[in-house]
Amino acid sequence: MGDKVNIDIERNLIVSVEQRKNFFIRPLIANIDQMIIVLSILPKADLFLVDKLLVNCYINNIVPVICINKQDIIDNDFIKNIEYQYKHSAEIIVTSTIKNLGKTSLLKVTENKISCLAGQSATGKSSILNFLLPESNAETGILSEKTKRGKHTTRHTQLYRLENNGLIADTPGFSLLEL
Repeated sequence: MGDKVNIDIERNLIVSVEQRKNFFIRPLIANIDQMIIVLSILPKADLFLVDKLLVNCYINNIVPVICINKQDIIDNDFIKNIEYQYKHSAEIIVTSTIKNLGKTSLLKVTENKISCLAGQSATGKSSILNFLLPESNAETGILSEKTKRGKHTTRHTQLYRLENNGLIADTPGFSLLEL
């Protein structure tokens, strides 16, 4: 997802694929300007995964943004801890799709950029997409009561056009990432 191609419209053929400026296997995406790393208190935030995503962003000249989602269920200590650890590494945005919090900030950082939402399953990536673009009707799931982990509702990466001339990709959640 995200490759730039040249098309022969008369023959309905892809005639060439442009060189990628960056590429990720997890999440599966290419040619992005920034990665919005979504985390929450539920499921338990995997800060080692956040660290690896940040390293991948820096290696590939991608702007990282950390989105602390589900502010409606998070205590201020959690938010302060994330801000303390990552304030020098990435812009931090706090959101709640339930309380309608953070939409303006997300639209500002995604303006005129190709962005992707990345992170663990059940952190609310698809809910954030629906928050920004209600007509996307992205399927959302719930946290497994038994494992307290996500159920992998999003199964493929898809780009959506935002009203601010940005593109945003919803990606499947994951917890394993090799550098």
